[in-house]
Amino acid sequence: MKRKRITKAIACSLCGVMALTTPIQSMASGASVKITHSADGIDYSDYSPSDTTLPSGYAVENASAAAIQSGTLTIPDEANGKPVYALNRRFMANSGAETVTIGKNIRAFNSDAFLEALSVKGYQVNAESRILKVETGENPVLYRYDGTVLMDYPSAAEKTDFKVPDATAVIYSMDNAKFGSLDLNQVNLVAYDSFAGTYVDTLTLRNNLKTKSGSNNVHFSGHGSMPNSLS
Repeated sequence: MKRKRITKAIACSLCGVMALTTPIQSMASGASVKITHSADGIDYSDYSPSDTTLPSGYAVENASAAAIQSGTLTIPDEANGKPVYALNRRFMANSGAETVTIGKNIRAFNSDAFLEALSVKGYQVNAESRILKVETGENPVLYRYDGTVLMDYPSAAEKTDFKVPDATAVIYSMDNAKFGSLDLNQVNLVAYDSFAGTYVDTLTLRNNLKTKSGSNNVHFSGHGSMPNSLS
């Protein structure tokens, strides 16, 4: 069967994705930021959580190769005495990280946070995190704690067949991954770049996969309407 490459295939509103992620706090896309602290290969900007009872802290803006230890990037609980709350757009793109350990205070994400993390094979989450979880099947996939949002499918995971769990309705990122068969199951909303560079032999969709307005089928490149399968 001929392999298909999906390149920025699904057009969908970023704001629509964010609206479904409570209590995960959304972050604006494309906003200019000022680096206010750097340590151990990670650059941070100031960040104030939506929960005003919490102290101000940091968002991770960039993790360079200098932050990688034995293939692992660790997002700390704190930096410079302040909580690390957020992961901004493409924060570890091309860093070389193979495993990412996420600290307990992370609670906010840009929907493109995990985009172009090309070498990542899996995730670990601090046991005290109330926001995220990792399903430790054949490939460690990162989800919101209740499974309703697939935060990232590791780009460098081994090619396999994958069916999105029944509870998952939203996908942030599956970019540059490789699948034999991919079944999106009950997913009804995706970020614009969710499948950028993804290779799939057989793709199964449902009619509930819509754009933000809910009135139009999601369009794949080169297809005028959404099929039940693409092969």
